[in-house]
Amino acid sequence: MTQVSAVAQLAALLSIVVTVGLFAYTQVSTIRASRSHAREAAVLEVLNALDRITRRRTWPTVARLWHKPELDYALLVPRLLVGLPKHDRVIATWLSTQVN
Repeated sequence: MTQVSAVAQLAALLSIVVTVGLFAYTQVSTIRASRSHAREAAVLEVLNALDRITRRRTWPTVARLWHKPELDYALLVPRLLVGLPKHDRVIATWLSTQVN
């Protein structure tokens, strides 16, 4: 093996290592961003639902008919529990204390 071929093999190995490292970094950052986006979407969905329910409470009773906002409030907490990772479940418990 000549010195030129050894340097070429080392360069090829180095480029493979850099490529795999960049791929792994990109995948990890994509996963973190998607988790953050999912958490944000779950919280925004609950806040939008709370806003919608609160605004509906301002309607006259006849316009609301049989709509029960307490049921909507009660269903928000499980929806948030499903959408959040385990270490962020404190948000759902806080919401349940605020809603109750």
